[in-house]
Amino acid sequence: MTSAQTDISMRTPKGSLADTSATTAAPLHEPARGSMLSSMRRKPSLGLIILVTGLAIVVTFWLTRDPAPVNGDSPTAFVVEPRDLPIVLQEKGELKAKNSVEIKCEIEGRTRILFLVPEGSVVKKGDLLVELASDQIEEKLRAERLKETAAIAASEAATKEYEIQLDQNASDIRKGELAVRIAELNKNKYEEGDWEQAKQEARLNLERAQEELRRATEKLADSEKLAAKNFISQLDLDDDKFRAYEAQISLQKAELALEILQKYTHEVDRARVESDWEEAKKELERIRKSADANEAKKKANKEGKQTELDYIQQEIKKYEGQLANCKIYAPSAGFVVYYNEDHRWGGETQIREGVEVHERQSILTIPDPAVMTAILRIHEAKVDKVQVGQKALVEVEGVPGETFTGQITKIARLADSRNRWLNQDLKEYETEVTLDPAEVELKPGATARVQIMVDHLEDVLAVPVQSIYSKAGQSFVFLDKGDDYGEPVPVRLGASNAEYVEVREGLKSGTAVLLAISEEMKRLIPDVAPPELEMPARLEPRRAGGPAVPAG
Repeated sequence: MTSAQTDISMRTPKGSLADTSATTAAPLHEPARGSMLSSMRRKPSLGLIILVTGLAIVVTFWLTRDPAPVNGDSPTAFVVEPRDLPIVLQEKGELKAKNSVEIKCEIEGRTRILFLVPEGSVVKKGDLLVELASDQIEEKLRAERLKETAAIAASEAATKEYEIQLDQNASDIRKGELAVRIAELNKNKYEEGDWEQAKQEARLNLERAQEELRRATEKLADSEKLAAKNFISQLDLDDDKFRAYEAQISLQKAELALEILQKYTHEVDRARVESDWEEAKKELERIRKSADANEAKKKANKEGKQTELDYIQQEIKKYEGQLANCKIYAPSAGFVVYYNEDHRWGGETQIREGVEVHERQSILTIPDPAVMTAILRIHEAKVDKVQVGQKALVEVEGVPGETFTGQITKIARLADSRNRWLNQDLKEYETEVTLDPAEVELKPGATARVQIMVDHLEDVLAVPVQSIYSKAGQSFVFLDKGDDYGEPVPVRLGASNAEYVEVREGLKSGTAVLLAISEEMKRLIPDVAPPELEMPARLEPRRAGGPAVPAG
């Protein structure tokens, strides 16, 4: 018996099953009783009469007593006295290494495991852990390398075309600039040379015609005088007249030529050379724009081919990397633990040779056993009782007789609902308990039973949990009255553990309460709690020396 149980005083009320057990135990001593009766038969006495009378009374009581309690237990009493009450939260979890290297599949899509190092093997850094199927990757790699050959040729051709276009553009631009320069020179040549020359020539012709007309007119006048004196013939006179007329016509032609040159020919020639100059400049602009467009087109084609080549080469590098990832080597020393993920329908995807795995799927881990943790899932109704830093005791299946110490190092901020498909209202918080270093080697995946020291109440009244009965939101205990029936008394409860619950109001030290009652006694519990004892559904545990505080 523990110290907490030493202060339990047991008693047996009248009409209990303990009486029945005592009665039914008599046949164990049947030989002794038979010898005594034989002696009494041989010698009748007052003792025989008393014995027969007692047996008759017992049989009569047995036949007329009330039915035994439905639960079949004998009612016993517990004396309430102040005690220390440790508040312990018991949870079940799984051991994991706090630090571990996770090995994942880095292959696109799905692939198959060809080789897998046995689970639990101790490996060194660089040892082969996993080999994945590589036939599909090798086929894709061959196809990409064929594409690379064609893409290299296309890229080189596009580069040459771009370079040729650059040379052609430079040549066309030079020709256009030369045409502009020639047109400008022709314009300046006409304005500063041809026009002045033509104008001077026209004026010279006019002056020449005027001089010839003057001479012809003077000669005609002389010829007329000579003809009047018959010094020359009429034929010579007619020739001089014709020459004078011819000179007159030449003068008119020279005047008309000068006028046409100034009014029309000069304007036409000037407009032509200016137009040639402007058109040459516009043609140069068109050549430059066309050169830019052709250059951009060839450049885009070249860059497109280069981009296509780069993409193919990146794919080749990716497949080469994936081909290298088909063999996974140990990044550090340790022992191997397969990664098996529980699925929603209750089955497991077992990591083994021959199964398919997908990209980023965890295959195995290499844990560091130096620091181990117990991962718990605490229901939301209990999570307010735990906090980081609380001490814990951990028992590990497979390590009998050992209890490890630790403390809570992490509590999830949000509820984990991964198992809500089983219960829509289930919300649990993942909690991490870090174990203190121990000499015993622990392995991940083992079941851990954790006792979290939530609180320790000192000098409080407490009763066993089986003595509490609840109805209409109120808790009751039955006071031991020493007869077949106890008296239900409402109580206000506080913190509890697996065996005892604190009683804050309703009982006094030294009071005896029943641990088991009959169905008839349960009917004595009122349907409505007394108003003066109505209380919140739950109270926070009372610290040693502190008052009770309502939850929330």
